[in-house]
Amino acid sequence: MAIPRKGRPRALGTVRATHFGAAVRSPFQLGLRISRETYATINKRSSLPRWHREENPELWDSLDWSYEDAEHRFHSDEWCEEDREKDAFSFGTSSRMCTIVSTAASGSDAFEAQLLRSVLAVCVTPDAGQDPTTL
Repeated sequence: MAIPRKGRPRALGTVRATHFGAAVRSPFQLGLRISRETYATINKRSSLPRWHREENPELWDSLDWSYEDAEHRFHSDEWCEEDREKDAFSFGTSSRMCTIVSTAASGSDAFEAQLLRSVLAVCVTPDAGQDPTTL
């Protein structure tokens, strides 16, 4: 979203708020509340600088699966789905951290236990079928 010059009218259709002292805004269709669905919107267009196969043929060929065009400008649906899964995991991790921080802020004695459970859930790969919160 382009930011208008100082004194110019702002675009209509945006939501505004102050968050930790900073002014934030968002288009109405996304809103200011974060949910699993709006945490990361996938754009199929690659944001990497343009490069060509001649620069590094091995790397170019190994990344072929993640692009749907020969020029590596648009990501494939398979890549987008993998990225979406990573974003969902990141959202869950961020949500757990917010829970830990809010638990600590409330002065709960369970803070250390919650912190340990959350760190184990993220950092330890449990055996198949084992609940990481019981480790």
